[in-house]
Amino acid sequence: MELFNQWFTQLTGSLGLATGLAGLVFALLGCFFGYRLIRLLVTVGGAALGAVLFISAKLHWLPQLDFPVWAAGLLGAVLVGLLSCFVYKAGLFCYFALMGGSFAGYLAPLLHISGASGLWLTLAAGLIIGVLGVILNRPYIICVTGISGGLSAGLSVFTLLSFSAPAFAPVLCGAVLAALGVLFQFKTAKR
Repeated sequence: MELFNQWFTQLTGSLGLATGLAGLVFALLGCFFGYRLIRLLVTVGGAALGAVLFISAKLHWLPQLDFPVWAAGLLGAVLVGLLSCFVYKAGLFCYFALMGGSFAGYLAPLLHISGASGLWLTLAAGLIIGVLGVILNRPYIICVTGISGGLSAGLSVFTLLSFSAPAFAPVLCGAVLAALGVLFQFKTAKR
């Protein structure tokens, strides 16, 4: 896990502002247009999940293989992204599992849950939210895309602008964006 953390820190540090702005735009699109853009979100979410899974597999279980970490990530992104795009239910699962796992991974340290317990919480949340995403339909898609997009956008704004605000401020900003996004989607998305 330490190798993955070092690789991810180097990658995000080198990409900096461009990655942050792209993340903010993606989060806002998901927040306000998630139901309409679900096929795109599913493909990108599947690609992200595939990259993380393949990089983790390369670093933890296959370190002896002679190919770079970025190649494992690219291979995973392409394979799982294509699977997510063409097999819609699998894509919904990947997207919602990524959203649930990301949210639980963010909350775990705030709740002072770390180590194996934090990992199991993240995996369980991803699995539960992923399965619910496949079973449920329009209202669930709107709520999850609105909430995850809003919270991500709120956190991104405070991170990009380096505000020195109380710890709850980014979450509060994200919650307001999430509520607006969910309301907007319910008003504009056709049944």
